[in-house]
Amino acid sequence: MFIQYLSSDPVYYVSWLASVVLSVTLHELGHVFAALRQGDDTPRILGRVTLDPMVHMGVSSLVMAALLGLAWGVTPTNPSAFRGRHGRAYVAFAGPLVNLLLALVALTTLALLLRSATPESLQANNLFRFLSVLGGLNLLLFLFNMLPIPPLDGASIVGDFSPGFDRLRYQPEAQPWFLAALFGAVILLPIGQLAMDLALGYIRLFR
Repeated sequence: MFIQYLSSDPVYYVSWLASVVLSVTLHELGHVFAALRQGDDTPRILGRVTLDPMVHMGVSSLVMAALLGLAWGVTPTNPSAFRGRHGRAYVAFAGPLVNLLLALVALTTLALLLRSATPESLQANNLFRFLSVLGGLNLLLFLFNMLPIPPLDGASIVGDFSPGFDRLRYQPEAQPWFLAALFGAVILLPIGQLAMDLALGYIRLFR
């Protein structure tokens, strides 16, 4: 289990856990501010305009993050209040966009630090490990959340532009198929490897 890293590699454990909590919290805040911009006050009414991970993730998600390194968040909204033509797509994309921006900030900072780093400092500086974990994780979250599979953000984006798909994603008989597609994507798609390759490729641009 992920929690085993707490004793075998505590730096990695803390780096991953902190990155997960920070990334999920800011992802949900992206949805919050996008919804507010679209005219929906639901997140404000429910007290979601906060950096408190407990509000965005809840106890179960935080426990799962500590035990398994996996977590989720929720942002209640009222799409009928959105004033933009594609308000749902706008609000849905805001979360993954935050993850992409976090990845760029973390990886750019890491790349600039690596330009002046020595082999000794690479091994001793825990900041390098944290930035690499934060950058790679957020690229992974961006790619994963953009998949057009409910309940991921990509499905909301596609559904906003495709009424047929939008109707399908809410039909009870379609739910097992979407669940199977989600598990299949997790198991079969090399999203983690793709995120790592993109992160390394981006860092190499600064050499």
